[in-house]
Amino acid sequence: MSHIIDGEWQSDRYPTAPRDTLPINLKDPRFQDLAWEYAERWREEDPAFTEELQAHLKSKGYSP
Repeated sequence: MSHIIDGEWQSDRYPTAPRDTLPINLKDPRFQDLAWEYAERWREEDPAFTEELQAHLKSKGYSP
């Protein structure tokens, strides 16, 4: 099965998610380091977002 439908990404795990959206689970340790990095990329523009997301990741057991 292809994840590309009419030129857009569609998740087979989350079929109700809008196309071209990648649903994530912040509890998933395979993703937490990437979420941490994503938060860092927003630090200058939105430091509160960065701090809150990183604090939440730590509360889920992530250790940078």
